[in-house]
Amino acid sequence: MKKSDFRTPLLQSGILLFVFLLLFSFVISSGADGLGSGLLAIFSGIFHSVLFAIGLIFSILVSIALLIVLFLAAVALYSLDKAKDIWSQLQFTLLNFFSTMNDSLAFMKNRSLETFCSQTNRIPQLEKEVASLSEQNRNLQLNINSLKRQIDELQSMKSKGRDEGQDPNS
Repeated sequence: MKKSDFRTPLLQSGILLFVFLLLFSFVISSGADGLGSGLLAIFSGIFHSVLFAIGLIFSILVSIALLIVLFLAAVALYSLDKAKDIWSQLQFTLLNFFSTMNDSLAFMKNRSLETFCSQTNRIPQLEKEVASLSEQNRNLQLNINSLKRQIDELQSMKSKGRDEGQDPNS
């Protein structure tokens, strides 16, 4: 058995356990004493967690910007031309990164829209195919019924031939 067979279920159960414990901790830390206040504590905890994540992202971006400014200021004390070169390289790199990111997002958006449109365009084709298959099914059912009648007629003729004493094979 492969080692990776249990990896996905293990990760899923770990994530589920983490989410359950997180929601449980929201309720326990709020001091909720009923179902309504427990649900309110869960929603409040989710809201505060999202707010914390947004604040954390913002503070990390501000910290990175501050570190870049401090680095450029330190380089400018040594050489103003070197600081200008580093600043222009940083601008070029950031513009290149954001244009690549923009192109990537546009590509993913167009791909998802094309997939949606192609699936939407296939609906009439699939409806025609279903209608055709249902007509074929109806025709096959009629053929089956007629063949059953013919078999019944042949069996009844065979049984009549036996009753009259004739050889049914002649």
